[in-house]
Amino acid sequence: MSSLRARAISGAVVVCLLLVPGATAKKDHAGKTAKKECSKDDVSRRWLISRREYFELGECTTLDFADKKLGAEGVGALADALAANTAVTELNLRDNSIGLKGVQALAEVLKVNSVLTELNLGWTSIGYEGLRALSEALKSNNALTKLYLEGNSIDDEGARALAEALKSNRALTSLDLYDNSVGAKGAQALAEALKTNRVLTSLDLSGNSIGDKGAHALAVTLNATNNLTELNLMDNSIGNEGARALGHWQGAVDGAVTAIPQPKGEL
Repeated sequence: MSSLRARAISGAVVVCLLLVPGATAKKDHAGKTAKKECSKDDVSRRWLISRREYFELGECTTLDFADKKLGAEGVGALADALAANTAVTELNLRDNSIGLKGVQALAEVLKVNSVLTELNLGWTSIGYEGLRALSEALKSNNALTKLYLEGNSIDDEGARALAEALKSNRALTSLDLYDNSVGAKGAQALAEALKTNRVLTSLDLSGNSIGDKGAHALAVTLNATNNLTELNLMDNSIGNEGARALGHWQGAVDGAVTAIPQPKGEL
């Protein structure tokens, strides 16, 4: 990463470009990484002449940029900083309109980043096209374990793309898809992916419209495997038929996020 500084010498301005190596998080005496949470204001900088924004992440391990009016250009600059960074493990971009271009920049970083474990993209206007780009990155990413995607209108197409990624992803353990216009077809695609995915343990599909068909598709998978330990299907237009099909997972329809299936034979 580079830093731009200027100083006056005899009336002239001399611009010095200082190279700063990619940051690595400090470790405490026990050898564990010392956590450091940073806001946008802590790390945002401006080039002296162009005034374009860039970021110096330093020793930050957690970045909280929620609701900071960060757009695609700002996220692009952040992605540049993350590309060489080996310290940041958590990134919160919630409530920023980063759009398609912004998430595409992040997706490129995720293809090579091996330290970021938690990413919050709730209400960031990425849509199903942005979800496709993110899903491609998840196919090869082996670090991200928690992904929050609430309120992004990914619909069934986005859910299908994500399902394809889940078939090969071996890192993601928690996925939040609250309020994403996912219907029965999207739920069916996710259910199919869960047949081979042995890593995901928490899934939030609340606030969608999977209905009885979607619930039944999930039931077939969930009642045959024991990978998921947390499920939320609240507010999904699921009727009695879908609830009955879910068996031991019926509580998820009413918003119970923890539902561990009983051993077979206790039905």
